[in-house]
Amino acid sequence: MQVHERPQAALLLVRQGVKNAFSCMQNHALYACTRS
Repeated sequence: MQVHERPQAALLLVRQGVKNAFSCMQNHALYACTRS
């Protein structure tokens, strides 16, 4: 795995992961709010 080869791809992966984590957090918070 060469990090220097494609920093753009890595950045895209990180961005996707952050977006997924954020939406997951939002859904989780929403779920917790509606549950209580």
